[in-house]
Amino acid sequence: MKLARNANLFSRSFAKSFTRFFLLVTVLCSVLGANQAWAQELQAQNLQAQSQQPQSAAGKPDQKSILQDALRPQSLALWNQQGPAPRIKLAVAQNPACPRQAATVLAKDSSSLVRAALASNPGCPDDLKLQLAKDDDQMVVLALLHNPKPLTDSVLAELAHDQQPQTYEALAADPRTPAATLKKLAETPMQTEFLLLSIARNANASPEVVLRLTKMGDRMVRSFLARQARLSSACLDQLAEDGDLGVRAFVAANKNLSKQTLDKLAKDVSLSVREACAGNPQATAETLTKLAQDPQWEVKVEVALNPNCPESSLDALAKDSNIKVRWAVGENPKASPVLLASLAADPEVAVRSAVAENPNLDAGLQAKLANDSQIAVRQILAFRQDLSKDLLAKLAGDSSPLVRKTTALNPNLPEDLAAKLAADNVLMVRQTLASNIKLPSSVYGKLAADSDEQVRAEIAGNGAVPAHVLAALADDISVAVVTTLTMNRACPPGALLKLTQSTDSSIQLALLRRRDLQPDILAKIAEDANNLQRYLLATNRNCPPAVLSVLAQDKDPTIRAFVASNPVLPDECIALLIKDDSRTVRTKLAANPRLATSQLTQLSSDPRRTVRVALAANRSTNGETLKILSQDNEPEVIEAVAGNPSCPPELLLDLAKSTQSWIDRGPILPQR
Repeated sequence: MKLARNANLFSRSFAKSFTRFFLLVTVLCSVLGANQAWAQELQAQNLQAQSQQPQSAAGKPDQKSILQDALRPQSLALWNQQGPAPRIKLAVAQNPACPRQAATVLAKDSSSLVRAALASNPGCPDDLKLQLAKDDDQMVVLALLHNPKPLTDSVLAELAHDQQPQTYEALAADPRTPAATLKKLAETPMQTEFLLLSIARNANASPEVVLRLTKMGDRMVRSFLARQARLSSACLDQLAEDGDLGVRAFVAANKNLSKQTLDKLAKDVSLSVREACAGNPQATAETLTKLAQDPQWEVKVEVALNPNCPESSLDALAKDSNIKVRWAVGENPKASPVLLASLAADPEVAVRSAVAENPNLDAGLQAKLANDSQIAVRQILAFRQDLSKDLLAKLAGDSSPLVRKTTALNPNLPEDLAAKLAADNVLMVRQTLASNIKLPSSVYGKLAADSDEQVRAEIAGNGAVPAHVLAALADDISVAVVTTLTMNRACPPGALLKLTQSTDSSIQLALLRRRDLQPDILAKIAEDANNLQRYLLATNRNCPPAVLSVLAQDKDPTIRAFVASNPVLPDECIALLIKDDSRTVRTKLAANPRLATSQLTQLSSDPRRTVRVALAANRSTNGETLKILSQDNEPEVIEAVAGNPSCPPELLLDLAKSTQSWIDRGPILPQR
């Protein structure tokens, strides 16, 4: 349809401009995680200049990505100039458990990255948010809009006053911004296209503000508003007078348009506008009758598809010389049986196909179309769920395997017809039938004994097949069938236990990828497991303690590391792995929430930095152990303590006040 083509062209143009807007907002909101911004701060300390330069459009990062970006090799030299103290403060500022006293200190920090991290922290007190809203650095101000906790009215008022355009645009795009603030933004003298579009998109914008936007000169904003269901009649009437045909076309398609305005647009000189009117579900019979006489077939197609089209107009359109118009009449759910009977004799297969799927098709016409010369018509008919048994029998015996295949999918197949199709000499018919979830149990059993493994595999993967049929397939000679059975959630436990005896690695792996296996099945697999199987066992929450104990003594440290990370690790395994020679194993264990207090204390003195870092980041680590780790000689360990939500408030306050002099331990090297 020409309307569809015009709308698509316009939508692509609209989408490009729209994408640019959100890309800019994303950049400004995610500058907190930009590596380049941090490097520039450390090198030049010119943060105000940096905040005016967008850094990265990669998307909104989490807060910890700031540190990860900063530790990239190209930034190590700049980090060394400042020492690790800024990173410690940054971790405290990001910590959701940051206490008020520490937040008060960090709100005055010299680093805008620290202040920005605090501004985006959901635990930041409201009075400090107000203080940060007055910050000289735009990055800090924008970070407030990144905060998941709603801002107070006083903070919003500050953000809506005397700010940079980027702040206004981000504030307008925030779905939490109230109507009063949006009204202020709409009245600000800095009216950028992005700002207006953000206000228009915000569901909180008041009718008064929306009406104001419909009268403004930005075509993109008006086009967006014209498509909104929430638009008032006054706004739609205003946009219906728009000089841009794209805007009028969008208005004409709006289902909330008044009858008077719709009738007026139905006389529009633009084809796209009249076409949109014809397709509007609110169009009246009177309007559609007039549009049915339109000289353009595109308009008549939309009229013929409209359920509100009167019968007299449908009768006239059914005789139209254009095949697309007659097809549309056949698709109309309000077409009468008499009208469908005339279209069922149409010489064009597309028209008869439309009739074959019409919900008003009666049994007589169904029988007529079952004899249609075109396979496509009979295929479409076979999809119907209101066919009689006699008609299903006729289609099940059709000369075309494509028709029989479609019939095999019908959920209303009686047992005798399903059995007949199960014996069909064409593979795709039987295979399709095997995927049907509404067959009698006896037919499933017959298909499970099919000579072709593709049919049996389809049965093996069908969740509606009875348990006893699936259980029988566990003895199938085909690996493909058994593997498919293994992945079927309806496979009975007895069959799964039998499958553990298979020597085929693909079947064993398929079993282990299931996360609902019973412990006895896992124990059976563990008796003769290879490396990959042992890995899957080690990470399975249902793995029996006895199996985990064996795996904890595996000669491969990678397997032992996976065991160490299992959240249901038994105490005897912890006691064994805590003494492991592998740093990787102990690091994984240090991150496990199952550790007891004595074990936490033991790991806090581990000689390997990675172990202590993992322990410091573990939310289950108690306050006493975190205090010990806060005195570590490695900055990364202290940083992990500072970012741990379980860190005691008094310790976070101390870390927030930390300076380079007391943690200067030499250059920071890449992770060992």
